[in-house]
Amino acid sequence: MVRGFAVQIIDFLFAQGADAVVMGCNMSSAAGTAEAARQRTVKPIFDIIPPGVQAACAASTHGPVGVIATQGTVNSGIYGRSLHDAGMAHIYEQACPAFVPLVEAGQADGPAVEEAVAAYLAPLRAAGIDTLIFGCTHYPFLRVPVARFLGEGITLIDPAEHVARQVATQFGPLPDPVDPSRHRFFSSGDPDSLQREGERFLGIPLLTVERVDIPVVSA
Repeated sequence: MVRGFAVQIIDFLFAQGADAVVMGCNMSSAAGTAEAARQRTVKPIFDIIPPGVQAACAASTHGPVGVIATQGTVNSGIYGRSLHDAGMAHIYEQACPAFVPLVEAGQADGPAVEEAVAAYLAPLRAAGIDTLIFGCTHYPFLRVPVARFLGEGITLIDPAEHVARQVATQFGPLPDPVDPSRHRFFSSGDPDSLQREGERFLGIPLLTVERVDIPVVSA
């Protein structure tokens, strides 16, 4: 269901005139959306997982490599397989189900965050990881407490940064500062919620958010 829904979203974005689509959701990528969508278009689709894996492999000096993600992404095994195929022998994956609700509630630090970080990351710290992949786009908002808990010498990989570099390599960087009037925002859920929270997450004002209905189909 996730893949079918995500493929329909990609179809919709290309129908709006997009030259390329960046898949920012790790779970959608884990479901194989990029492969399915590429069978329907010749336009580029950027998958978030491969550049994160490549960056982690380049950063790790002795391993092991840790991955924190949602339960669905961990269950898919996509990061473990990808890291193993890239030559990493020791990989530790950890689901962090409390992280997304904390971030969406505006909590980026504090006692509740510290408690969750310690509970989830203690096994990875004990394993001696030298590199950690944020396998969910919400998790980099917790970079400060995560870095504080893991200590110095641990490289934190945000795959979004690396997929953005791939896009910039192919299409060039966006103008700086970004003109918000050049953006269009769509929501398949509650547009008011995206309007309220979007600026905090994206760092630019969302002038309008259009509500769209995306059919849920298998793919």
